[in-house]
Amino acid sequence: MVPWEFYIDESYNSHVFCVGGFLAHPDTWKELTNAWQDRISYENRKSAIKSLPLISRYHATDCANLKRDFDEKKGWDIERQVRFTKRLCQIIGDAGPCGIVIGGRLEDMKQYLGDIKDCPKASLYDVCFRMSLVTVVGMIREQFTGMTVRVIYDQTKEFGSVAKNGFEALKDDATVEYLKDCFTEIAPADSRDCIPLQSADLLAYTSMRQLDGIRKGSTQIRKSLEAIIGADIPLHIAQFTDENFADMKRMLDNKKNGKPIGEGVESALAVAVSSADLARLP
Repeated sequence: MVPWEFYIDESYNSHVFCVGGFLAHPDTWKELTNAWQDRISYENRKSAIKSLPLISRYHATDCANLKRDFDEKKGWDIERQVRFTKRLCQIIGDAGPCGIVIGGRLEDMKQYLGDIKDCPKASLYDVCFRMSLVTVVGMIREQFTGMTVRVIYDQTKEFGSVAKNGFEALKDDATVEYLKDCFTEIAPADSRDCIPLQSADLLAYTSMRQLDGIRKGSTQIRKSLEAIIGADIPLHIAQFTDENFADMKRMLDNKKNGKPIGEGVESALAVAVSSADLARLP
């Protein structure tokens, strides 16, 4: 049976960090890739008519902020950017992958686990990435029994080694056998020519902006996220809370005191942050 593929990326600002991606059968990814590339080609034809530079790919931060390939001097403006993003969201909705996002606040991570190496960004990416894998397993067990999953991350980003190490830690942990059985491998890819990673970038960035809005007290759903949700695809978005970070601190204290790592922890963190995962922590 051909493994499904989970493409994952991250997005963050000075307050919020998100890891997000889409899970789908390879045939679904082919459908999405073809439609996505067609839209990029369409945009490039429009630019070529005016002798303007072409875009090489979709990049969420650059597109949203009209930078680099999407600079106003290269023929882009808010109206064009909105139309382009809206169409990409429609393409995702038409293809119908399963979306997963896990996020958290950098200040919360520092408050509870500030003494961890690489805190807060790399360490928060680590736990968000691991929790996303746990969520993938839940989807597989509930909706797609018997399927296996191949994980693909962006090799051009700074957290590639963290993703690889986190994946291997979960695979090697005998206490979570169902995780080992679900995943086949983790592999790097270049988002500059891997369109599924570009769709993961869109989801991670949009969700990061949504969670940052919640941090500021806004309950309004961003239009790009609303477009994805409106497509009625399976979408799981979760944010680590103070209680979750307190659980992480409790697990770390258990390790230091020679107790079972998950003692006193009832959440899914007992799986996502296992004894193997905590090996890198002080």
